[in-house]
This record gives sequence, C-alpha cells and structure tokens, in this order.
Amino acid sequence: MNSKNQITIPTAARRKLAIGPEDQLILDVEKDSLILKPKPKNYTRHLRALHKVVRGALDATEYIRKESLGNGLMESTPSSSTF
Repeated sequence: MNSKNQITIPTAARRKLAIGPEDQLILDVEKDSLILKPKPKNYTRHLRALHKVVRGALDATEYIRKESLGNGLMESTPSSSTF
C-alpha cells in the first residue's frame, strides 16, 4: 500500500479477471482478508447465471414440487375429488 492508501493489482491477476483501468471492483472483508471482485457490468446476466452455480441443472418445477412435499403443502399422490 502506498502513502495514499492505494494498492497495485499485479498484471497476472488483472489479466485473469479481465479488468482494466476504468473497471470497478467490489471489496469484501472476510475475517482478516480483503476480497476484490470485478463489479458485474450487467447484473441481470450475472444473476441469471448464478442459479446454475447454486442449483445446477435442477428443473424448477421438480424443485418446487419437492419443496412443497417437504413442507406438507402438497400430498404425495393426487387425491380424487368429486364436484
């Protein structure tokens, strides 16, 4: 850190993150570490891609069905109703 409290990000790290002079970064503090991440240029695309990391290739309908069964919101077999 220099006298103006600025840091220099090494060239290899800048290349790996594909960041340049005008890019913005997000700073997180975890315990005794600083974590720098590139700020997404498009949050919609960024958030759309996150579900793949969290849920993988899980079908949304199947996920909701399983969650509903686990919470007692649905019956496991369809019941017959007469109207």
